[in-house]
Amino acid sequence: EVPLNVKNKREELISRIKSEAGVVDSVLQEALPQGVSYHHSGLTGDERVLVEEAFCEGTITVLCCTTTLAAGINLPAARVIIRSVKTGRADLTRTRYLQMVGRAGRTGLTNSGDSFLLGYESDRKTVKKLVFGEIEKVTSCLDAKTLSMSLLHLIGSGMIKNSGDMTMYMNRTLLSIQKPDDHLTVADNTLRSLREGNLVEKKEGQIVPTAFGRAVYKSSLDPDLAHGVAKSLLDANRHLVLKGDLHLIFLCIPPDPLVNIQIDWLKFF
Repeated sequence: EVPLNVKNKREELISRIKSEAGVVDSVLQEALPQGVSYHHSGLTGDERVLVEEAFCEGTITVLCCTTTLAAGINLPAARVIIRSVKTGRADLTRTRYLQMVGRAGRTGLTNSGDSFLLGYESDRKTVKKLVFGEIEKVTSCLDAKTLSMSLLHLIGSGMIKNSGDMTMYMNRTLLSIQKPDDHLTVADNTLRSLREGNLVEKKEGQIVPTAFGRAVYKSSLDPDLAHGVAKSLLDANRHLVLKGDLHLIFLCIPPDPLVNIQIDWLKFF
C-alpha cells in the first residue's frame, strides 16, 4: 500500500508538470500515480528538473530513460537495468556502459547498488566486452566535417567574430592537445571552406553568417548536405506538382545519400 503522503506528492507532481508545460502527456498521467516516469530529450528543461527531483526524494521509484541519464547528472539509483547491448543500431561502448551502471549506488549517498545487463545468447561476446573489456581511448570528434558545423554554429551565435576568437576556441579543444601542430590548420581550412560555400563572409572586420549560412545553422543541417538540400528545394519549386500525393514522398525522403539502400522500382508498377 502506497502511503497517503506519497500519493499526494505524486498528484502534486502532476499538477506542477501541467502548470509548467500546460498539459501532461497521457502516458505520464497514467504512470506517475504508480511512481513511474520517463526521462528523455523530449522533456522540457522544467519537466526534467521536476522528474529528477521527484526521483531523488522517492516520489518516483522507477525511471525509464534514454542515455540522457548516462552522464552528467548526479542521480543515483538502487538498481540500474539496461535492456539492450545496443544504442540504436550500434553496440554500447564500454565507456558508455560504465557511465550507465555508475548510476547504481553513489559513494556518500548510498551504501550499495546493483545493475543488470539484458541480452540475447548472440550478444554474449558483446556483453563480455562491456563487462570485462578495456575502456576505449578518448579521441577528439573534431575533424573537417564536424568542425564545419561547429564553427558555423559558433559564428552564427556570435561566439566567434574573428580569427582571434577562433584560435582561442581551438586552443581549448581536445584536438589542440592531441594534434597541437595541426588543429589551427584544420580550423583555417574549414573556415575557408565555409567562405567558399557561401556560408560565412566578412563584414566590417567580423566573420558573420550569410543569409544561406544562417538558414543552415538554424535548421541544424550539416553544411556538407546544405547545398544539396537547397538545390533540391529550388528544383522542387520549379517542377513539383501538388495536384496529387507524389510530392509527399519528396518531403519524407531524408537528405542523406541513400547509398546503402537498393530500391526495386518495379514493385511500384
